[in-house]
Amino acid sequence: MHMIIALSEKWGGDNEEMLEFARKASMNAPTGSDLKLILVKAYIEYWKYLDLFENKIDEANDFLMDKNIQKDIVDLYNDSLNHESFKETKVTIFVRYNLSGWFWLTRDRSRLKKELSILGNKIEDIHWRWVCTEGQLEDARLFANES
Repeated sequence: MHMIIALSEKWGGDNEEMLEFARKASMNAPTGSDLKLILVKAYIEYWKYLDLFENKIDEANDFLMDKNIQKDIVDLYNDSLNHESFKETKVTIFVRYNLSGWFWLTRDRSRLKKELSILGNKIEDIHWRWVCTEGQLEDARLFANES
């Protein structure tokens, strides 16, 4: 995760290099590893850069709603945290923070509900400023629990 931040454009890097690094790390991680989902962090950093730093709100929203990107995340999720061989690690909670934020941003209700349920009281609104938008955790919980 530190490499993702260091390679991000907002810290002087290049977002395309950041995404390439994350794709390679994800691809090389074994099935069941939470490292598979490092790409989520890179996608979030890319989205935040477009939205907050470049003020390209429409482009940022198009990025989030890109069906290929969403499919990538779901496939990686199924090969990682949602895989039968997955084993919790000391960094899994950070992966779950990022995933819950991603699933909120993309309005993936069922997966958001599952991840927020697993996180329980281990996540607070302040954590979301690193993931998506601080001040929205309660909204995400309400959304996840709608019928």
